[in-house]
Amino acid sequence: MEYRKIEQLLLSRHAIIKKNGIDFLKPIFEKLRNPQNKLGTIIHVTGTNGKGSTCAYLESALRACGYKTALYTSPHIFSMRERIKFNGREISEKEFENVFKKTYPHCKNLTFFEILTAMAFCWFAEKKPDFSIIEVGIGGLYDTTNIVENTAICLITSIGLDHTDLLGKEPVDIAFQKAGITKRGSICIYPPISRNVAEKIRETVFLRGGKPRQARDIFSRKEVIIEKRCLKLYSKKRGVFKVSLIGEKQGLNVSMALLALDELKKSFPLIKETSIKRGISLTKLPARFQVVRKRISGRKKLFIIDGAHNEQAIKSLNKTFKISGIKPQSLIFSLINTKDYKSILSLLPDFRDKIIFTRVDFPKAMDPVILADEYQKINPKADIEVIQDPAIAIKSASESSDIISICGSFYLSASSLEILGRNK
Repeated sequence: MEYRKIEQLLLSRHAIIKKNGIDFLKPIFEKLRNPQNKLGTIIHVTGTNGKGSTCAYLESALRACGYKTALYTSPHIFSMRERIKFNGREISEKEFENVFKKTYPHCKNLTFFEILTAMAFCWFAEKKPDFSIIEVGIGGLYDTTNIVENTAICLITSIGLDHTDLLGKEPVDIAFQKAGITKRGSICIYPPISRNVAEKIRETVFLRGGKPRQARDIFSRKEVIIEKRCLKLYSKKRGVFKVSLIGEKQGLNVSMALLALDELKKSFPLIKETSIKRGISLTKLPARFQVVRKRISGRKKLFIIDGAHNEQAIKSLNKTFKISGIKPQSLIFSLINTKDYKSILSLLPDFRDKIIFTRVDFPKAMDPVILADEYQKINPKADIEVIQDPAIAIKSASESSDIISICGSFYLSASSLEILGRNK
């Protein structure tokens, strides 16, 4: 079966709601010769927000140190193949086809994420990485990726109220689920957080035989340089770091990656500070306060595209706008229907021109009319439009505004980047 048909088949599995447990998956992975046990040193990363960025920093830094790296992340922006990388290179279409043929006969009744995880692990096992950096899908304890057993380091990048239908209604419930990726002997790094949540993490880590380590943001100052599309981070102890991922929380994400690398240094002599800095500076990841400049109808436009899709991420995005000095005049916004849309909408700031609610091409996309009606209650004076097509929404916003924010969903980020790529 060719790549495009495989991609469509896998995407059709998004509709499967049932999620199988680890015990159900183990016999299937045994038939695949247990690829999860052939991934080298495993770094497992979870968190409500920040896990994708942290994974990217770790992979890039370890590769810069001379190690062979495997990286498994989600969601993708442009291609499903983005989720599966070895040494910074996406799996090719031919390789994707080959590993699908080997794994799918054993995985026909699994969900989209379960099949893709099995495929990724099988491909990585063939490649024999030194390190595998694996991003959790949802939660941790019951996530498909938690089939890995020999985790050296796990990281919890943040705890926020998202996927509460699956993980629990309270932060301590979510902390328990995320700390569930800890394995006996592994180090679990977690962020500055409220005392009761930190206690739940430490308690869970100890019960699972791990060693908790709390990280802190080591950077005393952050400077956004929009012209160079970068963020400068200043630390008294470790000097200046330049990163291309702009965001108020990127200092903490880098700090957590550095703490993990410091722990790994004890066993891996090639991990050096100069290589770490180079790797982190070269890290790329779309839809993280991504700056896109375009000339549309003869006028220069500045688009800020971000995948912020929950309360914690929207708060962080608002802070990033403040430290950057950028004041968007319009917003294009979309959500999927699993989110607490009322709470998220209440956090959206005022915009000088207008806010446009649109719909992404995804089965779980939320009706923009519902979003618009709710936001009208929150901000009666707002200039609100509902435009179903994101391309037309971008055109409409560009007619009245020169600085435009686009957020609410990685699916909206993906379609927006594709649309703006076409608007030469």
